[in-house]
Amino acid sequence: MPIEIKEKDSKLLGFGAVREVGAYGYEFPIFGSDLNDFVEFNVYDMDDTYLNTGIASDFEVKNKEIILKPGRDLRNLDYRSGKYKVKYYFFRRLGGSDSDVLLDGEGNIYSGKKWVDEDGRIFAGEKVAADRGKELFLKENKYYIDQISPSRTEVRLVPSYINDETYKSEFFELAETHRKYTPIMDAGWGDIQFDLKDKTKLDADLRNDDMGFTKKMIGGKLVIWDAYEKDGKKLKFESKITEVIDRDTIRVADSYEDKRTELGIAFEESGLNVLTENQKFSKWKTAYRIKAKKDLTTLLHFDNHLALAVNWQRDDTTFEEYPHSIIYKLYDPLPAGISEKDYCYVVKEMADPYEDEIVIIPFIDQEVGTLVLRSPNMDVIDSPVGRRETVFQTYDDIVTADDDIKEEIENELLSGSFAKTSLLNVEYDKYENFVNFSSAKQRLQNFKYKLEQIESATSQSTHFGTITGSGVDVSKQNVSKRQMINSFDGYEQYLYFESSSFTTGSKNILYNDAAWPKTSGDGTKSSPYILAATTSSQASVWYSYNR
Repeated sequence: MPIEIKEKDSKLLGFGAVREVGAYGYEFPIFGSDLNDFVEFNVYDMDDTYLNTGIASDFEVKNKEIILKPGRDLRNLDYRSGKYKVKYYFFRRLGGSDSDVLLDGEGNIYSGKKWVDEDGRIFAGEKVAADRGKELFLKENKYYIDQISPSRTEVRLVPSYINDETYKSEFFELAETHRKYTPIMDAGWGDIQFDLKDKTKLDADLRNDDMGFTKKMIGGKLVIWDAYEKDGKKLKFESKITEVIDRDTIRVADSYEDKRTELGIAFEESGLNVLTENQKFSKWKTAYRIKAKKDLTTLLHFDNHLALAVNWQRDDTTFEEYPHSIIYKLYDPLPAGISEKDYCYVVKEMADPYEDEIVIIPFIDQEVGTLVLRSPNMDVIDSPVGRRETVFQTYDDIVTADDDIKEEIENELLSGSFAKTSLLNVEYDKYENFVNFSSAKQRLQNFKYKLEQIESATSQSTHFGTITGSGVDVSKQNVSKRQMINSFDGYEQYLYFESSSFTTGSKNILYNDAAWPKTSGDGTKSSPYILAATTSSQASVWYSYNR
């Protein structure tokens, strides 16, 4: 995991000062405000033996503090009791990710309808017997190691064969540490001018589709060409950006007059070197930092290892074709278990790791006494409590002779609630509709675990059914299965009871078949859906793609 900087190196680099990460500048925005932010944690026993890694399913950022819920995170990894050490890491994705993309045969990211055959192969379009359609392939959204130096402290990263401009440009920009912004110049748009009253403030006339100024530019510089004239030569205005007021307005460290004096230009009543009302400049740019190598927060994220990058450089000679390759210099040598052709993605560490010791106390249901309310005094004439007995009914009277109604009533009693969460108006086909600071991957893992338990109970029930005198065991397995189903939350009910179709969102985002794959049935009481077994190829492909 993230490397501890040696003390002597820390002193040389001047570490130790407290700063607010993400408030402005190249680390903007603050952690938790960017969609690329996530919290990863490692679990250890009390002897520091590594046990597991997970993604925090529920964290919040309030008043510049990150609120964690380690107990819930541990239980999501199925730890039910014991004492553990948990270490949290706070990352921002820079390039690549831990998810997969779906590609066609030419390497293009596919975002249309698809279906999966009995062998787990994925095809584009609708399932038609006469035409299987174009085959699709899952690919890791990562980069691979092309070469490792003999010292194992330098690696060359190369993008995979994914023919997508966003994927390529993201890799290309990993090598950059600075960026320039110039406005869109079109029919009067793009000019900038000084405020004559607030002399360090400038306003730009920007088109609506222009990016404009952002807080990432704070600390960078504004450059305006041909702002002055001296000895027949045009000179530029250059000053540090101290504030971004909005996308059209910034503040700089120096006024126009300050820089004029600094350049040794004599004051004139009129001319190029004196600002006039409505005077605008059309040739200008901002230049600002987007990464800082000296911060030592850029990490290559492998499956079970994080490598700290201390320097990097684009190599467009060995790989001449865009987006080329990037050579990373590492703080420590790569471990022996990592070799060429292994995959990784790139993250930035946004805060220092946090470590805690957590005790998981197993839940023990406390038996509630039978006497809850004080007995009424029936002798009081004006007592509001009267005798309102109900007629006793037997089990058969309540559940009726209809098997469907009988099982539905029993399921409600087993679940302990008559309020189905699946009735809530939530569209579970897209994670953003119901996942807030939680891990969709972890929720899907939890459901798969429950489904495996249901399959196990079903299998044992079938087995006991063939053995004479095993009715108690069959009943026990059936109750266990129904209790598991009735513990489902709204999302799990959706996965189990519904069948969804493929949809496509904006920005080339792929929304997979959201419900667990079904092999037969139409979802009615007479023909309920039959879920694909967790060990089937159809379920394996679906699970690998959605988690």
